[in-house]
Amino acid sequence: MPSAESVGVAGRAALALVLALVLGACGGDEDDPVARGEAIARDVGCIACHDAGTTTRIGPGWADTWGEEVPLEGGGTAVVDEAYLRRSVTDPTAEVREGFPPSMPRVPLADEEIDDVTAYLRHLAGG
Repeated sequence: MPSAESVGVAGRAALALVLALVLGACGGDEDDPVARGEAIARDVGCIACHDAGTTTRIGPGWADTWGEEVPLEGGGTAVVDEAYLRRSVTDPTAEVREGFPPSMPRVPLADEEIDDVTAYLRHLAGG
């Protein structure tokens, strides 16, 4: 293997460029709210009960619900939007979707994390 001295300045510059490109490709999610939201949903366990597609588990799938008006237990409806998601996370029994058990736990997320999860759910709906 050649030493650093034998590679020369041009070789070291090329190596530095390649390393920068590889590292940049690995760490680009910190500026992407959709990627952060997906990671949060995975890390706090949302995906144990919710599917990123349309499959119903314990809770509804996410892909086809954003922006929809859904029936609530006890009557009434709610639009699945940022406000509904925020209420669902901070007070899960406030508005329970009809046909689903009131089993969602209160999830201790910061406002910014809820914003990121919101971006992820909106993305799943194509928005």
